[in-house]
Amino acid sequence: MLRVVALRKAAVAGIAGAFAWEAALRGPIAAGLPTFDIVTTLGSFAFPDGPPAAVWLTGMTVHAVVGVCWANFYAHFVWARLNLPPPVQGLLFSLLPAALALFIISPQIHLAQIAQPQVQLTAELLRTPLTPAQIGGLLLGHAIFGLCVGAIYTRPVGYSTKRPPHLGCRPQPRRTALSPRRRRQAGGFIFATGIECSYPTIEHGRWRHDQMASTRHYERWRDDFELCHQLGVTHLRYGPPLHLIFQGPGRYDWELIDEAMAVLEREGPEPIVDLCHFGLPAWLGNFQNPDIADFLGEYAGAFARRYPWVRFYTPVNEMYVCARKSALDGVWNEQRSDEESFLTAVFNIAGASAAMTGAILAARPDAVFVNSESSEFCQPCCPDPEIRKQAELENQRRFLPLDLIYAHEVDDRMLALLRDHRREEDYRRFLGRDFPKR
Repeated sequence: MLRVVALRKAAVAGIAGAFAWEAALRGPIAAGLPTFDIVTTLGSFAFPDGPPAAVWLTGMTVHAVVGVCWANFYAHFVWARLNLPPPVQGLLFSLLPAALALFIISPQIHLAQIAQPQVQLTAELLRTPLTPAQIGGLLLGHAIFGLCVGAIYTRPVGYSTKRPPHLGCRPQPRRTALSPRRRRQAGGFIFATGIECSYPTIEHGRWRHDQMASTRHYERWRDDFELCHQLGVTHLRYGPPLHLIFQGPGRYDWELIDEAMAVLEREGPEPIVDLCHFGLPAWLGNFQNPDIADFLGEYAGAFARRYPWVRFYTPVNEMYVCARKSALDGVWNEQRSDEESFLTAVFNIAGASAAMTGAILAARPDAVFVNSESSEFCQPCCPDPEIRKQAELENQRRFLPLDLIYAHEVDDRMLALLRDHRREEDYRRFLGRDFPKR
């Protein structure tokens, strides 16, 4: 599994954990409690008989650097491995450095402090020289460090939906000159790529994973476009950030993408514009909102009028995946896990796609729609009739959003499910829809 690690956040967590350890134990140490003083121990290596201030400053610096190293180890290999609260994960993680300190580092430090030219290793010398009080202090310090790291190092990517970043496709100096793009002739083969642009929310709408921010596309958009040219692609699946552009009814921050869209118009590749990719603006809530069709239709029409040269569109990306992850698997956006919520999301998303298609066609009658979807398949694991029945239902479920927007009749299993949840009338309305055949 690939991991995105927030190195700065990990460094802050490690430093904070080291200082929290020192702050918690400095008082008992100053009061004469015979516990383990890690800062003085580390500082004494550089200044065995130095002034206390120099010993403390050196020891604290080394302690903080080691804390940063352990916090980065936690971020790379431990964070989110367990389904536990972050501080608890950090606490469990602290057992690893505590064990190394107790059984390896403290005996090594003790050996290094023996003022003899030769030492014969014995089992006793290889055991920790710490007293029970010192062992208690060492374990307590590590526990404080782990709790602190776990509490601070959360959500390595994304940002609060209440405080979106001030982003913009800033102008960048071009390192290489691009020749004017020749428009692709109609009827040719489309060789396309795409820039990942998902922006779902987690934590019930409080935190957004914006992958164009994570990949720094907002800063390096020109470089990304130039790489497309170098690959020789003619078309680019491109998703302007709906959640940042659509500020409210009738309010749009087009400046965020105006320059990038102008470059695509002038130099290419030709965009297949992805208008809604797994997320909504915070003010629209989530995919349980029955008003999203009207508002996304408004947005699509405004987009098509703003950039009338755009011909290819994906109104809503992977509608089934969006509905499933949001309302059946409980991962994104509304984070629900029931059939009723899933069907609500499917009908709302399909309705939004239909409204967006109509709005785009009103502005650009020759628009072409590229509706993408996942290509999964459920294979029954055994001949059990119930298992086979469930697999067949899942294989029909994945087509439901496309069935709706293309007015395609569903099979008896899916129709029974729609009837069970009082959705047949909504389904029949989609069947009567005059959809664009392109």
